[in-house]
Amino acid sequence: MKQEDLETNFELTLVKELNSAKLSSEEHSADMVDMVDGILMDLEEPEIDTQSIKTKLFKMIDDLQYQDINRQKIERVMNLLIEDANISDEVLECENIAKAPSAHCIDDNDCEVVSDEELEALITQAKN
Repeated sequence: MKQEDLETNFELTLVKELNSAKLSSEEHSADMVDMVDGILMDLEEPEIDTQSIKTKLFKMIDDLQYQDINRQKIERVMNLLIEDANISDEVLECENIAKAPSAHCIDDNDCEVVSDEELEALITQAKN
């Protein structure tokens, strides 16, 4: 793909935008970790409001799960666009875009491969 073709390539433009959203999501997750540090500091206070801390922790866990699910969805769309448009690894490297592996393992112990349909069903079930 020539440079002038890259600048007008619709799929590559979409991948760039999705990559930006993915990076923003990752940054938000890092901010959540900082919030955990703040809560840990709260735990060192002489008078601890345990209910308030529990509420904050559960909210943070929900936020982290939401962010992670969104990141995974963005990565899957990016990978589909990259594959469909035949965007090479060299072009991705030039644009500073890391192609993410699509998640197909539920856990690392047995790594049973799940289909895209099964994965979508799990995500839908987790939302309910």
